[in-house]
Amino acid sequence: MALIKSHSFSKKCELCETSFQFTPKYIDGTPERLRLHEAAPGVMYYGFDQWLPYLLRLVFCAVLWLFALPLATAHFYYVWLHHPSTFTSRWKYDPAVGDGILSAIITSVIIISFLRLTNFADFFFLRQHWARQRQIQKRHGEKNKTL
Repeated sequence: MALIKSHSFSKKCELCETSFQFTPKYIDGTPERLRLHEAAPGVMYYGFDQWLPYLLRLVFCAVLWLFALPLATAHFYYVWLHHPSTFTSRWKYDPAVGDGILSAIITSVIIISFLRLTNFADFFFLRQHWARQRQIQKRHGEKNKTL
């Protein structure tokens, strides 16, 4: 019955036209309201069960994409331009600040380039779609004129 009720918003059965009404059924002695100390464990369990994995995944992605990957890119870029033995000398505070700025610049250039290329590709494919639509409209216009 609950499935039928969820799909049709009618208050009558579609087959036999018997009217029905759903009322929640609770155990005897159930209070009208839950107190905070009764509801908090359920809310916390739901939060940890549902939102904590999502939040941890979000933090992991942010650390990876905004810190680790750009810093590694800056280090590999520096090693590629200079001598490979300079890689270990970059793990000090002073060079790390400069590498952080360089990695932010590299990341910004990569993101902006990707967005611009994606925007151009969307525009290109959209122009092709518009051209196809004009061709279809011309064909339908010619068919209607001949009839």
